[in-house]
Amino acid sequence: MHANLKSMCSKMLLIGSLFLSCTTSPEKPYVARVNDSYLYLSDLSELYNDKKFSSAEDSSALANAFIMQWVRNEVLANKAQQNLTEDEKNVESLIEEYRNSLLIYRYQEKLLHERLDTIVSESEMLDYFNQHQDNFQLNRNIVRLIFVKIAKEKKSLRKIQRLLKENNLDDRQELLSNCMMEAEKYYLDDEVWLEFDEVKKELPLQSYHDEHFLKNNKNLQVNEGDFVYLINIIDYRTQNSASVFDFERDKIRNLILQKRKNELLQKMQNDLLKEAELSNSIEIMNK
Repeated sequence: MHANLKSMCSKMLLIGSLFLSCTTSPEKPYVARVNDSYLYLSDLSELYNDKKFSSAEDSSALANAFIMQWVRNEVLANKAQQNLTEDEKNVESLIEEYRNSLLIYRYQEKLLHERLDTIVSESEMLDYFNQHQDNFQLNRNIVRLIFVKIAKEKKSLRKIQRLLKENNLDDRQELLSNCMMEAEKYYLDDEVWLEFDEVKKELPLQSYHDEHFLKNNKNLQVNEGDFVYLINIIDYRTQNSASVFDFERDKIRNLILQKRKNELLQKMQNDLLKEAELSNSIEIMNK
């Protein structure tokens, strides 16, 4: 039966392409029926809005999946209708509650879009960090480093080893130029804090105790196959210690924006209540 229905749907989809491009007949064409409920051909047209298909098979598969889902839902709804009591079928209050919640949510989103100031200055973020430092404790190790992965036979290997240890702008520019020409892979942004666990996924580091490793390694070289990894650890912080501002920057911005959202929505609610009270729109009867 399922196969026959899918076959029918495929045939109806082929016929449907004619209906979609021609004037519909007086009898509205449909592609599926469950008792007295009908899925009309026109209902399928929404599936194709803003969609591009690589083949007719893709288009047919989408339509068949939509039709079968509709059939399943209707069969289940009919069974529920037959087996639930009148009280159990009374969902109007739930529907109204959901409708109100959805309207409130959409209105709040519109309000936030129109009125929320999303510009957060550097000084504001820094002030927030300084005032709430107890909330910014690390639960993982973080590190600032630079590294270069380079083939062992490269002539520039020794020069890159030397330049990695230098810290002036000219040497760093020369290091970048050499890496662009000679290195297999490199990372030279020494201002960015990274999670050490993520670093270990990218670099062949053997660490059984991360804190001890970070404390006792600054410049290291790791050989792996035909390549050499040159790693310079600039700075680190261990878990359970105080975090650093740069690592928490995105989190702080989101916290400030969330605070602004809450304040804006609370003000909106208070203003609407005050407006409704002044216009005598609210009446609360004493019990």
